[in-house]
Amino acid sequence: MFEESATYPTEDSCCPAQRCPCVHKGGTRRTSYSRLKLQSFSHVSFVVKNLEASRRFYCELLGFSELVRPGALKERCNGCWLFNYNIGLHLLEGEPPKRTSEIRPEADHFSFQTEDIAGIERELKALGVHYISDEIEHEGVRISQLFFHDPDRNMIEICNCDTAPMRFLEEAENCSIHNPSLSQTETWQNVA
Repeated sequence: MFEESATYPTEDSCCPAQRCPCVHKGGTRRTSYSRLKLQSFSHVSFVVKNLEASRRFYCELLGFSELVRPGALKERCNGCWLFNYNIGLHLLEGEPPKRTSEIRPEADHFSFQTEDIAGIERELKALGVHYISDEIEHEGVRISQLFFHDPDRNMIEICNCDTAPMRFLEEAENCSIHNPSLSQTETWQNVA
């Protein structure tokens, strides 16, 4: 369950108590959360200015296929449901938020994995898609990344990130190789 602390929020707090998801009835603030029982990641949803242009971009360039969209949603707004790579992408026609035309890897984006980054880069060049490339090193492995925008300036990354080792932070913090301040004895005590 949630641990509770002193009454919160105050006039200068982050948000009004009645709208803040981190505040219980009575104004007490949650200081920890219990894990929700989730099964998987379902979908990402974007508001797009031109539904047909976005549908073509995601289907033709990125390989998504269109799903049947529930009739009740069709009455609310124009949109489409797309699916591939074990993830759904819901496009809703409307006025998308203003985004910069600058491609900045540190900004919000979503990413796709590839084993052929050079081939993807050749295809983007041939199609005239404006992109930037980046390379980073992680634990001795070079990760190549390509960043570009969809028609509404949502940023997309294509990378070979799966080539790099993936370890959970807690595991790394308890490892004397990656945390030299731990002696071998302390490391085994933390694991045991």
